[in-house]
Amino acid sequence: MTPETRSANLNALRKSGSIYGVMLQRDQEVIYSNLPFTSDKARELSVVTDDIVCFYTKDGQVLDQLSFRYDGGNLVILLKEHHRLVVLHHSAEEVDSIAEAATSFLCDYLTGEAISSFMGSS
Repeated sequence: MTPETRSANLNALRKSGSIYGVMLQRDQEVIYSNLPFTSDKARELSVVTDDIVCFYTKDGQVLDQLSFRYDGGNLVILLKEHHRLVVLHHSAEEVDSIAEAATSFLCDYLTGEAISSFMGSS
């Protein structure tokens, strides 16, 4: 997936429903960010996300999704391999549809990365 395609797909996700922020990470590296924050706040969210994931996986649990409600919104974190897709949204009723759309993107993205890696090693 080219960076342009990735951005277009994540921008489309960002514009759906009550979503107001999207961030894609590989480990602690922020690959894409479209958040209503400064870049410093986005990095802070990345660190907080890492802390949350470490807390919930410290006992060896393998998680694919975390969802939280907080004062002012909701947070969905999708986990796959070393990647995280963080989605901020207003409506708690949309969590399932947001998670489904975000999971589809993440699977497509990782498939593209695997193909690129394979083709590059041939």
